[in-house]
Amino acid sequence: MARVAVDDATWEAFKKLCGTTPASIRLGQMVAAEVERSRQPSPGTDAVFAVEAIRAHLDELETLARRQ
Repeated sequence: MARVAVDDATWEAFKKLCGTTPASIRLGQMVAAEVERSRQPSPGTDAVFAVEAIRAHLDELETLARRQ
C-alpha cells in the first residue's frame, strides 16, 4: 500500500484517465511496468560496459608497454 503525493486536481485527472479501471489497479500496472523496465538493460548500457572494458585493456597494455 502506498500514498500518492499529488494535488487533488492531478489525482482527479488521473482517476478520469483510468476510466472503469480502479486507480489502485492502474497504479499497480504502472509499478509493475516500471520494475520490468528497470530490469531491461538500456541500449547504452552495453556500449558503456564495452567502453569500460576497452579502457581497462588499454590500461593493462600501457602498463605492459611501460615495463618493457
